[in-house]
Amino acid sequence: MNDIPWQFPPDLTEDALQRVLPSPDKNVEAERARLRHAMRSAVFNGGKRLRFHLLLETAFVASRAHKIELDLNGVLPAACAVELIHAYSLVHDDLPAMDDADTRRGKPSCHVEFGEATAILVGDALLTLAFEAMTQVPPERSTPALRATAIIARAAGECGMVGGQMIDIAWSNEKENGGVISTPKSGEELLQMHALKTGALIRAACEAGGVLGEGDAQAARAVRVWPRRGSPSAVGICKRTVARDGHPAHRSRGQRHTRGAA
Repeated sequence: MNDIPWQFPPDLTEDALQRVLPSPDKNVEAERARLRHAMRSAVFNGGKRLRFHLLLETAFVASRAHKIELDLNGVLPAACAVELIHAYSLVHDDLPAMDDADTRRGKPSCHVEFGEATAILVGDALLTLAFEAMTQVPPERSTPALRATAIIARAAGECGMVGGQMIDIAWSNEKENGGVISTPKSGEELLQMHALKTGALIRAACEAGGVLGEGDAQAARAVRVWPRRGSPSAVGICKRTVARDGHPAHRSRGQRHTRGAA
């Protein structure tokens, strides 16, 4: 990631997220300050900011195609939002009721460092903050911002990331699947799970960037298709994963599928 020639510098990413996240040093109750500290810890823990950069870069390309100057004030809120949603998903994914993982990127998971109940609230707070952030755009940018919000919301919910997580859980936890453990029958099924759990938000970042960069309908279709499921190489990777590691149902929790997404 660090050797990719992004159009926008890493400092822009971190500065934007710093501004969006509430400061624990403000005059708030000690309990809320602790929650804010945990939120920041979940966001600033070494992530690659892939979704953030994809949204910005796609917006830049779309604006260049139409020979207009990209208004970062209308784009950065959505870029921050996809990163906040991604961070919340990792906090919840690590919980004992989900993947039961004690570490994330070599550091203690949020629930290990701050407690399980606090980690749940951190995820709740990051998700709601993401949608609050997307409203912070100039009035003249409200229409594309609303379209981008709908794209990201759909990808983050049951039709995307959350739906994929449900499939993932059902493959390894019979209590969440009516007492039955189901398993992926092929690399294609494993790919579909990842296309929802991980791929949906990546696709949404690209599509929302195209919308915020004033891309036309053809451009929007192109960015939807580009990171889509069905690539022969991706199918092959999933088939090799199943062959090498076995079905997800046969693995211990905390080791299911691919952890530590960018």
